[in-house]
Amino acid sequence: MKTLLQAIIYCVAIISMPHAATAKDTKEAKPYERPSQIDPEVWETLTPYFLPVDSPLKVALDSIFKKRNILKSKKALRQAGFLLFTPAEKIVVARHYKLRGYLIKAYLEKGEGDKWHWWKRRIDGANLIRESIARHSFEDLMKVPQKWIYPLPVISAENSAPRQRNFILVAEDMSPLNSYDNHKAYKKKMNPRLLEAFYTIVTENHLRDSLHFDNVPFCEDGKMAFLDTEHFNEPTKHLPLAVLNAHLTEEMKAHWKHLCTHGVR
Repeated sequence: MKTLLQAIIYCVAIISMPHAATAKDTKEAKPYERPSQIDPEVWETLTPYFLPVDSPLKVALDSIFKKRNILKSKKALRQAGFLLFTPAEKIVVARHYKLRGYLIKAYLEKGEGDKWHWWKRRIDGANLIRESIARHSFEDLMKVPQKWIYPLPVISAENSAPRQRNFILVAEDMSPLNSYDNHKAYKKKMNPRLLEAFYTIVTENHLRDSLHFDNVPFCEDGKMAFLDTEHFNEPTKHLPLAVLNAHLTEEMKAHWKHLCTHGVR
């Protein structure tokens, strides 16, 4: 009931909001500030991955995350206006009415470490997949979201202890189908050309997580989207190609078996 109520509130906020952040709002954007607990070399490594300072999204994100305890719990995120989509306890995927067309991924303030290396790897993986899709001219079949690291605003040491989390991931919202509709789409929409394209991208980049159908869902525009992109080019780890069979028709299972044995010709 709480989830349904939250979704209704979220939708009402979207409808009543005059517009999302626009270019004129970027005048208010402030440069990123390195937290004292983050090593300068780490900051320099991550800087090319940051959401651009002049992005309209930054103004909205700054206004949302100016409070310290938003990542303390799922409850705190909901109170800040986020609609959560994952059952995981430590990492969340969420939308916010001020971030229309985008979503965030964040680690809650539990456990150790800042996890920034995973955000960097997700971006590297997304860029690799995007280049691969373009190289094979598969843009009409599949896509991958743009992703950026957003450094959270620095909290004054006079007011509180340093943040346990200093970075979150911001990504384009691909509008994926829910799990039930996605399962049906794999059965109804998968065809030889699409399956061959999928096989090419997965095997070329050794995308072992992408064989789980919820990680590459069909979207409202009919395309498949590679969402979880942190595991790539790990040739020493098993590529579980057979996992896909559970979501294919008998005809497509046979074609998938042929591809796994002989490759694309």
